[in-house]
Amino acid sequence: MTWDAEPDTLSVATDESDNRFVISVAGEIDMATAGTLEAALQHADRPKFAGVVVDMTAVSFIDCRGLNALIAARRALGRRGIELVIRNAQPQAQRLFELACQMGDGTLIER
Repeated sequence: MTWDAEPDTLSVATDESDNRFVISVAGEIDMATAGTLEAALQHADRPKFAGVVVDMTAVSFIDCRGLNALIAARRALGRRGIELVIRNAQPQAQRLFELACQMGDGTLIER
């Protein structure tokens, strides 16, 4: 399944395999596009998945709205026993996640 925000700003594709739901994100995650990511994350909230992976290899920018979407999804999925991790975050996103961790939101990044 694929979700698209405004053309050339954000694209989200999903893959259901091996008991994991993989969300591949490309573009910028910000106030205008975070809803697209949230829709994909809500689609992942099903009992058949043990984990959700958000692949951010092609994400060029993420702001606090995108971070909030990921943290809210991690909490909601975690209540159902589904783990959410981030894979291949770019340096700007990694820094944002590190700051969130220092504020007590735990880690999101897969190591």
